[in-house]
Amino acid sequence: MIRFRLFGVEFFISFWFFAVLGFILITGREALAFYLLLPVLIHECGHLLVMAVCGMRIKTVRFLAFCIDIRRCEDRLPSYGKDIAAALGGVLANFAAAGLLYFFAFQSMRMMLMVSVNIAVALFNLVPIGRLDGGRVMGLLLARFGALENGAHISKLCSFLLLVPLFALTIFLILQDAYNTPLLPVCLYLAGMVIYS
Repeated sequence: MIRFRLFGVEFFISFWFFAVLGFILITGREALAFYLLLPVLIHECGHLLVMAVCGMRIKTVRFLAFCIDIRRCEDRLPSYGKDIAAALGGVLANFAAAGLLYFFAFQSMRMMLMVSVNIAVALFNLVPIGRLDGGRVMGLLLARFGALENGAHISKLCSFLLLVPLFALTIFLILQDAYNTPLLPVCLYLAGMVIYS
């Protein structure tokens, strides 16, 4: 793991981040890297922008295999409104980027692909599971309305209720077409996130 400090923020870059990036580049999928990594970068910059506007100090930024984890300093009591705004900042940035590209990029096929990926990244992060933005918002709302003691159990139950039909849909699609498996890694990733959250 590479570790360095910049502007008072600790950055960690995992070996697995480089492994996934290297795999994409070695398999000749530079276009995939561009069309996927740019919306993810827009998403994370949205979080950082909202955190800066809300006066939150950032403690660490971790580049992991399939996500970038941003943690703020815990030097003051949480403000639920600001924390929810920070959690939704990435989603709003993706929707804003999709809207700008749609209306100002002459609707070329490449730009429409970028619009679609931005919307997909936003919607994926809204799923109320684990450490995804939707899961964080759900946890903050549960804490705000006094369900902090049962919050982890409620969150895991909601995650389970969402994952079971998603796994069922994935198995159904695989049985229909053996090559139709893009949902499988997403399901496994989300299940791992729930187990290890």
